[in-house]
Amino acid sequence: MKTIARSLVAGCALALVSAPLALAQTAGRAETLEIMPLARQWFRPGPSFARLSAVDVKVVIDGQVATTTLELSLTNPNGAPQEAEVLLPVPDGVSIRSLQFDGVGNEPNAKLLPREEARKIYDAITARRRDPALLEFVGYGMIRTSAFPIPANSTLKARITYDQVLTADGERVEYLLPRSEAIAANPSQGGVTWTFACSINSDRAIQTIYSPSHELSIDISDPRHAEVRVQAAQAAAPGPFRLAFVPEKPGSEGLSTTLVAYPDPSVGDGNGGFFLLLGALPAREGAAPVQNREVTLVLDRSGSMQGAKFEQARGAALAVIDGLRDGEFFNIIDYSDTIQSYEKQPIAKSADTAQRAKAYLGALRIGGGTNIQDAMLEAVKPAVADGALPMIVFLTDGVPTTGVTSEVLIREAIVKANSFERRVFVFGVGYDVNTPLLSSISTASRGVPTFVLPGENIEDKVSQVFRRLEGPRLASPALSTDRAVRELQPASLNDVFEGDQILVVGQYTSSGPVHMTLKGKEGLSERSFELNFDMARAASSRNGYIPRLWATRKIGYLLGEIREKTAGGLAASSPAIKELTDEVVRLSTRYGVMTEYTSFLATEPGMSLATDELRTEYSNRVSGAFQERLYARKGAGAMNQESNTKSLKFAMVPQSAAVDGYASKDMSQVRITAVQNVAQNALYRRGKQGQTRWVEAALLEKELEAPEQVVAFGTPDYAAIAHRLAETGQAGYVAMPGEVLVLVDGKRVLLQNTPD
Repeated sequence: MKTIARSLVAGCALALVSAPLALAQTAGRAETLEIMPLARQWFRPGPSFARLSAVDVKVVIDGQVATTTLELSLTNPNGAPQEAEVLLPVPDGVSIRSLQFDGVGNEPNAKLLPREEARKIYDAITARRRDPALLEFVGYGMIRTSAFPIPANSTLKARITYDQVLTADGERVEYLLPRSEAIAANPSQGGVTWTFACSINSDRAIQTIYSPSHELSIDISDPRHAEVRVQAAQAAAPGPFRLAFVPEKPGSEGLSTTLVAYPDPSVGDGNGGFFLLLGALPAREGAAPVQNREVTLVLDRSGSMQGAKFEQARGAALAVIDGLRDGEFFNIIDYSDTIQSYEKQPIAKSADTAQRAKAYLGALRIGGGTNIQDAMLEAVKPAVADGALPMIVFLTDGVPTTGVTSEVLIREAIVKANSFERRVFVFGVGYDVNTPLLSSISTASRGVPTFVLPGENIEDKVSQVFRRLEGPRLASPALSTDRAVRELQPASLNDVFEGDQILVVGQYTSSGPVHMTLKGKEGLSERSFELNFDMARAASSRNGYIPRLWATRKIGYLLGEIREKTAGGLAASSPAIKELTDEVVRLSTRYGVMTEYTSFLATEPGMSLATDELRTEYSNRVSGAFQERLYARKGAGAMNQESNTKSLKFAMVPQSAAVDGYASKDMSQVRITAVQNVAQNALYRRGKQGQTRWVEAALLEKELEAPEQVVAFGTPDYAAIAHRLAETGQAGYVAMPGEVLVLVDGKRVLLQNTPD
């Protein structure tokens, strides 16, 4: 093992690109490969070329200092060694700590190049390879290693470790790995496995950890330490990796908040944009009082629950009772076409009442129809015990078959009767449930619906949800804002339980100070938090993910509204429905958030918006898709709509059609690579004389018109446009293959990138 050590120097954010290996021969030295594991590749290297097979990223954050180690697995399938060097884009100020290669001959070294010197190398490699992809990193410096051999028929491990001082805004500490936003045209070209792990150590309790780019697995072993991981499939996805954490404010009385924004002149007076508000309460201290819960179990014992389903449901009910503390309250209501209950109203848990409840559950027998309305009305009507938070855990596997069966009437009756504001946590089992009905009952009460697919364990699902419902930290929260803020998603907040994040996205109409107030109930006490933010200071063109996250959640909300309204039989062409579906289509097209109703714009080559005739055809196709799909209330076709709506409505990261996709009507996952996101924009792939052309969503109606400017790769105009795109956070355009038609400072510009 060879090691080169360097001292720690204050630096800034790391630049890393998640894409397949890029290889090039160095001019005048054909035996040496330039390995750029951080750059997008659109060509397939020959079978004798060395390739990058894996990247393992480990980060340790201590306060505001991050140490990052990249372990690169470089595989050489050739029978002879191959000379290579590694080029790694980084911002100015990053400090190399060590460079290690397993078993090389001469000791390698590494040089840290400032941005101007790095830019010359980027330009030189770009010109030599006739590929503008590296221009995506104009403005970054570079770590460049000396040439080293990759042994024949083996894999070399190369480790690069460097340090940086992280940026901070108020209490929020941010870690950023800017990775290429382009997705390979043929994912099989890559085959690179990515893993990511991060340890966070803080001198104050960590209030919340959030990534707007990747779903995280977070383990907080103590208040000041956390372990964060990203699943391999997510880690390999394109786009920047972003991670932020917020430590507890010194002297804080509870809530810690932070706000980031993206400026968008189309919002408000030209100085508006989109924002993301993130907040969290500190971990409950051991002696802190916990609000009691009152849990009513509503258990379906109709004939369709026969067998394993009911045994699992019975086990789930037992697990809920066992999970209650002595002194908390519970009751059991079981129903088929008749309604029975363990007690007339919830009673306090004790060893005796719990034992009797278990005997009651053990004696239940299956049979009859499904009377959902009367069972739920029985559950919501009793008065609530003093100081308790009332909840209903509702398990069913069917649609209403006896009593009132109208979806609209059942929903309205339950919402009206729930005067004590019981939170309804629905568990729909299997495909034969009315998913819109169950979902609307739950969300209207600040609860969350959960659907158990065939083959999944009911008891496990119920236990997972119930474990986190240990007395809310903030009940019935409400966020009020001044007039400069609008279009909040979600429009209303659910109760905040231990470990929950408060995440709200919305629009602001003008820059400057914004005031918000968050109110709620902590135990028996009313709490109020005054929040003040400066939108101009919080806004950055690097935050293009915020409008896409807002659009993702807004589309989920609109689809939920449409599903509720169609329960009454309204046609998709009715004004009340068409207004909502038109907005779904507009947002889906603008931001590339694909749904089963709009995906054919990206998947069918002939579909376009460039003429009145084509726009009419598209509108008719969308209307037909809504008409066909919206009226499925049960079965796999209804479950997929529920799955899609919920994933959009509660999204923590923007939907990526190419990575996340959506569930089709047979519950298979559909991913679409013909639409890609760069910053806040969506681009659609179009064909033109055998060459790919990508078109920005804002220009779909003008894609047949001649562009106002055509810039060919390798020209001064192209370089100027590339640098301008880098300034506005849209440099990912140059990493896409073929031609790219985009708006640059209001002008329609055709970038002639590399061939497909």
